[in-house]
Amino acid sequence: MSIRGTLNCDVLAVGLLSADWFKQPERIRATAALVNSKTSSTHGFVSSEGVKWSDETLKLLRALRESMEKDFARVHLVGVQDDAAGQQSGLQIGSPPAGLSEHLGSSESDARQV
Repeated sequence: MSIRGTLNCDVLAVGLLSADWFKQPERIRATAALVNSKTSSTHGFVSSEGVKWSDETLKLLRALRESMEKDFARVHLVGVQDDAAGQQSGLQIGSPPAGLSEHLGSSESDARQV
């Protein structure tokens, strides 16, 4: 026997987002909480299964991805310049260094040998 009633929540809040751009077509999943704003009680969670993402959402996700790539690049790439008016990705990557010794040095004064 099923029990019927009205769900006691007034807020739907997305709290989990997963985007896999390595797969084609891209896979975007999300989970939202159903919350009562007066009691702060969470009454359940819903997945994005069956949701067709709008063009606006996809555009904003692409912008988020590009922004995240810039953040990663500042940490992991050398010679990156942010060219907002230029490249599609907004990044220009300089020529790679010749090898590991370019960074470590080769004399005793550069780095201690272990």
